[in-house]
Amino acid sequence: HSLRQNQELVQRLQQMHDEMIRAKALRVRHGELQEAHAQQNQRIRKMELLCAQVGKFKDTVRSQEGVIARLEKLLEKAVQERRTGGRERDDEEDGDGEAAPS
Repeated sequence: HSLRQNQELVQRLQQMHDEMIRAKALRVRHGELQEAHAQQNQRIRKMELLCAQVGKFKDTVRSQEGVIARLEKLLEKAVQERRTGGRERDDEEDGDGEAAPS
């Protein structure tokens, strides 16, 4: 019985040792996964902030496009007025002997 008990104890001891090695490896892997998770959360927060900024930038671009469109219309209107209205004023001023402004 003594030899048999010894063999059983050695076998149980080996199994426990193997389980401890696996447990240690799992703890190490768990730590690695926690670190990766923390890094991913940081990256996600940065991306969310960037997305919020992109939204603001898009709003600004839309606003600027609207301002540019209004300015283009005003410029076009001024050019047309200058072409049509300027000729009439030039004709009126030519009659007075004054030079037309350029």
